[in-house]
Amino acid sequence: MQYPGGQTRNYMYNWDPATGRVIVAAGTLTGVSPLFPKGIAIAAGQVVPEARTTNLRPRVSAAYRLSDKLALRGG
Repeated sequence: MQYPGGQTRNYMYNWDPATGRVIVAAGTLTGVSPLFPKGIAIAAGQVVPEARTTNLRPRVSAAYRLSDKLALRGG
């Protein structure tokens, strides 16, 4: 996101259910508010998870025009 003055702030975060920590983008750990609850652990890391490349599922669909104004579609 662009802010006035051309500054870019990567204040993104994600929650890791395996560790119970809030993950913030690298280099933004110092930008976390001092009002953030102390009982929640914060760690720097990869905010956007890797896409799964094995999640391939073929899909089938069909369409048939019954008239100029009516089409039947399914998938």
